[in-house]
Amino acid sequence: MAFDKNRSDISGTASIMGAPGEFSVQFDREKETVTAIGLASPSPELADLLADRLQLRLAGQLGGKLVYTGDLANNTAELQIAAPLTGVSIDVPLLNWAKLPAEAGQASMVIDLRGGELAAINNIDIVAGSLVAQGQVAFDTSGAVQAGFFERVAWPGNDIRDLIIESNQDKSWQVGASAKIIDLVPLRRNKGVSGGETINFDFTADQIIVDDQISLSGQLFGARSADGAGNADFSGSLLVRGEPLITEAQFGIAFGAGDDAIAGIGLIGGGETNFNFVDSTDGKPTLVLTSKNGGRMLSGLNITDTVRGGDVRLETIFESEDYKSYNTRIDIENFAVIEAPRAVRAFSVLSLAGLYALVEGDGTGFKVGLAELETRGALVKIKALKASGDAVAVNMLGVYDRATKQVDVSGNLVPASQISRFVGEVPLIGNVLTGIDKSGIFTTQFRVTGRSDDMKTSINAASVAPGLLRDLLSPNWLKNEGNRLLDDKDEATNKAAPETAIPQTSQ
Repeated sequence: MAFDKNRSDISGTASIMGAPGEFSVQFDREKETVTAIGLASPSPELADLLADRLQLRLAGQLGGKLVYTGDLANNTAELQIAAPLTGVSIDVPLLNWAKLPAEAGQASMVIDLRGGELAAINNIDIVAGSLVAQGQVAFDTSGAVQAGFFERVAWPGNDIRDLIIESNQDKSWQVGASAKIIDLVPLRRNKGVSGGETINFDFTADQIIVDDQISLSGQLFGARSADGAGNADFSGSLLVRGEPLITEAQFGIAFGAGDDAIAGIGLIGGGETNFNFVDSTDGKPTLVLTSKNGGRMLSGLNITDTVRGGDVRLETIFESEDYKSYNTRIDIENFAVIEAPRAVRAFSVLSLAGLYALVEGDGTGFKVGLAELETRGALVKIKALKASGDAVAVNMLGVYDRATKQVDVSGNLVPASQISRFVGEVPLIGNVLTGIDKSGIFTTQFRVTGRSDDMKTSINAASVAPGLLRDLLSPNWLKNEGNRLLDDKDEATNKAAPETAIPQTSQ
């Protein structure tokens, strides 16, 4: 110890909050200040003290340097802390983040005290394992958090800049940020990031995680109530599994009240599309898309790039929680196909009226079309694919493996469908010429197999015959093909079955 008229100095060793360490204290009577410096050796006592004060799941041994500067006249003080975090474990379930004891870390901050109470934590600079935080936090007179501003907060799945958190008078929270990536799943939980209180949020980010399948890129603002339900508005792009699905979107979003829903408008493949997604508690998640430019929409969805125009409605019902099993129905009117199957091109000469605009020009026009698809992982079953127009009608079914790109599709092609239908209305003659099922005067029965980038077409030679003769040579062609391709009971038998028992010609 050392004393004089205006100053006193004390230094030595001590137990600092239960931890062994060194200290020095200086009193300046003239300035009415006190300065204390403590060097605490790592100890479990300090770790337990910090865990209790900050309500953290923290364990291990914590030590470091503390510099305390107090103004005795104004009853204010400043506490500077620098602490290595190696050897400490920290668990923050709210952020789905944890630090292991072996991971390196360092924390520094300046704590402001007023009247012995915590007023603010400034100059926060923390690097702990995979967590980075830089900013400051302010507290009210009761010691509760009043506001926080962070230049950067990052942990796995999140990289947030300019994060602002404010407590409103009604006990709600105002949260805003810009980010490279931000995970909003905690906002959808009942306790969320505010312990079950109302949150008003405004985020602008390159990637906003909504769930394990859907993310957003743009601005999202709205509110979430204390019970976890909320509404939001969004402007930007919607991505599914990391791939853009809708751009220039304007959506309204509802979540947490039993049913999650997204509805709005945007561009899919450059075509303006109405979007409606509902995930209800008493039903299966359902997505409905409608567009006046079906060709662009179907191309943007990677379904097909051969359709032009069309008024389309697509409905998908998801059968599994991972969204990998689903059933889809597509209805489309007044569209054109610019690439017809080779079976269509090869037998266009059979059309009495001719297949005008086939492939060339605007493509083959169709008035109505229908597709029913069943997707289970990589396997897509084409339960039905039908289209009809003035020049041609087609009816197909089959399977497509997206993993191996293997295609196996069978179908009927009916050229000059108008004439076929007209003749089919004539008793007796109609049955003779068009067949009992009135499929057409000339119905080309074809099969497409192989890889999608190298498909081969085979044509049933018996189908060249008209009407009843075709029925005798190849009865129930498409029905039998459907049983072979789509029967779930014996996949192995189906795959091993011979392609057909009727003579074929290849194209």
